[in-house]
Amino acid sequence: MARAVFLIVFCFSVCASAGEIAGWWPFVPVQVSGVAEVPTNSWCYRPLDGFVLTRLRAEGGELPRSAGAANLVRRASYDLTGLPPSLEVLREVETDPAIYPRLVEEWLASPRFGEAWGRHWLDVARFAESITFRGLIFKEAWRYRNYVIDALNSDLPIDEFIREQIAGDLMSGGDIEAKARRQIATTYLLLGNFNYEDKDREQLRMDIVDEQIDTIGKTFLGLSFACARCHDHKSEPISQRDYFAMAGILANTQSTREGNLSGWLELPLPVPPRQELEIKTQERKIHELKRKIRRANERVEASSLGENSANQNSQTIAELESALRELEESGPKRPHSMAVRDVSQPGDTRICIRGNVHQPGEIVSRGFPESLSYPGIPKVDARSSGRLQLGDWLASPSNPLTARVFVNRVWSWLFGAALCGEPDSFGSLRGRTANSDLLDYLAAEFVRHGWSVKWLVREIMLSHTYQLEAVSGMDSGEQELPLPKRRPLSAEQMRDTILIASGQMDMTMHGPSFNRSLEEDYSFEEASKRRSIYLPYFRNALPDMLMQFDCADPSVVTGQRNHGIVASQALYMLNSEFIQEQARMAAGKLLSETKSNEEHLRDAYRSVLGRIPAGDVRKVIQQHLADCKKLGMNELDAWSEIYQALFASVDFRYLN
Repeated sequence: MARAVFLIVFCFSVCASAGEIAGWWPFVPVQVSGVAEVPTNSWCYRPLDGFVLTRLRAEGGELPRSAGAANLVRRASYDLTGLPPSLEVLREVETDPAIYPRLVEEWLASPRFGEAWGRHWLDVARFAESITFRGLIFKEAWRYRNYVIDALNSDLPIDEFIREQIAGDLMSGGDIEAKARRQIATTYLLLGNFNYEDKDREQLRMDIVDEQIDTIGKTFLGLSFACARCHDHKSEPISQRDYFAMAGILANTQSTREGNLSGWLELPLPVPPRQELEIKTQERKIHELKRKIRRANERVEASSLGENSANQNSQTIAELESALRELEESGPKRPHSMAVRDVSQPGDTRICIRGNVHQPGEIVSRGFPESLSYPGIPKVDARSSGRLQLGDWLASPSNPLTARVFVNRVWSWLFGAALCGEPDSFGSLRGRTANSDLLDYLAAEFVRHGWSVKWLVREIMLSHTYQLEAVSGMDSGEQELPLPKRRPLSAEQMRDTILIASGQMDMTMHGPSFNRSLEEDYSFEEASKRRSIYLPYFRNALPDMLMQFDCADPSVVTGQRNHGIVASQALYMLNSEFIQEQARMAAGKLLSETKSNEEHLRDAYRSVLGRIPAGDVRKVIQQHLADCKKLGMNELDAWSEIYQALFASVDFRYLN
């Protein structure tokens, strides 16, 4: 009871101390005349700051003061790497705040950038490694996760990133590695939560197409297409005819395997010539052993030999089967990935009256929504599905939405709120907002700089606006202002920080998340200490801590997570075996260094909260340590409670 009271009181002490869719205009660079001028002789001012100043002046407001160095570095570290700044960085910034631009460059170049921003994209791509029905496992989905991480680390242009996920298997050129990467990218189309046991195959096919269309619309265009399956959309400029023009493209894309039981498609990946030779040699050996076993079985069935001879033949067969199992387990295996491919005979599809696949209407030519047309729009090749043209249409600089929607997402990930509308809903219901000029400018510059996400992130993070003190965002006016918002750490960021503080984090990159022998996700429990992005993301068994702290629903596009404050979160931080174990590990790591209590306290605060403690908090902790000593508690137990209190504090959960 005394321990619980201390944790609660301490947490309070810590807290107390501390219109229309883009107007449907052609995509052209906007003019910046009339925008407030900003200093040009400093690294901390960017043209985007002029838009922010203009907006604030129009409303009679002023810029908030700059964020403190410790707060800014903590914010930037989580934004760029998803991890806390190291103790060395925090100690350095206390004496030299001007190192910020250098840190931004270092963190952009870090492989941790792809892991942090990969998590953002996996939320949007509704990434999961199983389906709800029967808990069936996507055993090759991990390849897509790795693809996303590597694409962001290498700064693959976002227009290319889009094309590869829509039609990577149809793109020409490139070496074997590029072909394999592009095939893996199309896993994006297969990550939906489908019921593959639906006996109505035509209904299943259309349900898959419907989910793919709506996901593509929300992901790349900020539009919901789903309503147009049954009728003209009531709030978006999407007609039913537009819907089935796009549906024809995906209906000519094979997403499921053929056979009595439906399932997602898995295809062999291209491999280098030497590896291909080894695999083919292995496959020939396996084929030969299977042929011998088949012939031996045929001889036994046809034989009229006595019992002893039959037993001897069965024992030959057993030895062959044992050799076959050993060969299959030990030799090289052909890698596969979840992927799609065009059907052999593509053609246009019919409108489904009221969305019913069994009530076909007129045939619609494959194409794109009329309201998103522009000069030079790609024409669907009648000899293919049209996915290649779909990718080109989405990723074109002339598309009025794609670049804007992506920039809007990046701003929301860095500031806690989108510039216009919401990240997944950019449509006419949201209307045109006062920040649309800033969005237009950034989108035009983003395209001009080769669709480079690292350029965009750098441009925003080196701006004066990003470096301002965070506002609460609770007031509706503050929500609409393009300013940094006070926002919570994600569940993954919290877990990863705790593992780093305890010294238990496994920073191994890439690879699968679970044993391939796993057949279903029910009751799965993960004990891994790997970074959270590499935890198995099972729809029926999401990691407990991630569930407690609002991880993304892997069945829907999630551009911005919901963040709730509920009692179960506090109870988890108090009672979870994981939290208690990591707090004890962190205390042990801290005490392994011979330092004073004051130095220990500073390091504990830096590792969890990214700053040093205020004077009143130091008094509370020193008193706690003295009380523990009087009660006969050892030093490890006392510091374990301090770490658990830090993990449970509001200051830990929020970025300022």
